[in-house]
Amino acid sequence: MTDIVKVINDVVTVSVGDTGLKGRPGIVWRGLWSGSVDYYAGDVVKYNGSTFICSSFIAANESAYPTSTPENWSLFAEKGAQGEKCQTVILGDSPPVGACAVSSFSNEAECIAGGSSWVGPSIGDLWFDTTVGRLYALVADSAGDQSWFDISGVVGGTVTANDILVEASGELPSGTLQDVLKHLEDQMFTSATTPTGSTTDEGDLWYDTSTDQMKFLRNGVWEVLVQTSATADTNGYDSINLNGGYF
Repeated sequence: MTDIVKVINDVVTVSVGDTGLKGRPGIVWRGLWSGSVDYYAGDVVKYNGSTFICSSFIAANESAYPTSTPENWSLFAEKGAQGEKCQTVILGDSPPVGACAVSSFSNEAECIAGGSSWVGPSIGDLWFDTTVGRLYALVADSAGDQSWFDISGVVGGTVTANDILVEASGELPSGTLQDVLKHLEDQMFTSATTPTGSTTDEGDLWYDTSTDQMKFLRNGVWEVLVQTSATADTNGYDSINLNGGYF
């Protein structure tokens, strides 16, 4: 639009000319980049987490990725580095298994079938068990197996042997402290009946209370190690039965 102003004899005369073409805004947000869209100078798009501004007209289907055509696109705002994940505190009456990005899906199968992503709990997340009022942290052992570890004992209370994870060391297996103690217990038996089953191994000891004899397992047979009901002989020493012979 053109304005003409004239002042004659203190009288102001204004003439209005034709309206000119409307110019484009300086910056226009166009959302996610698409190769099938016309772009103009000043358009801003999002691509791979960063934003780019168009420097010249690009016809649809002629636009390459913004990162590969610096002659058409300039970096407007670069994507920042991934921030540290905060610990998540979860309340509930059962151990957390994860959640779907879309709240309408309640389990992992429905979530994936619906085209969304299922996100499980991460190491360091906390879970407060509302049933028993105890606090747990998600931890992983050397093998990468995850479990919820009761940390309530750290701030008051007790921790059971079943809540403490133990790494394998020598002949000791990995697992909970309860499992390791059971493993040690199964190497030494005290009973009136012969120990049997998968818990018996070569070299295990068994004190037979029915005969008062100490026995060890060799080649699948419980053999007498020492007969504790030894009797003294004429020289003043006890007679000891070792492997069937007296000494």
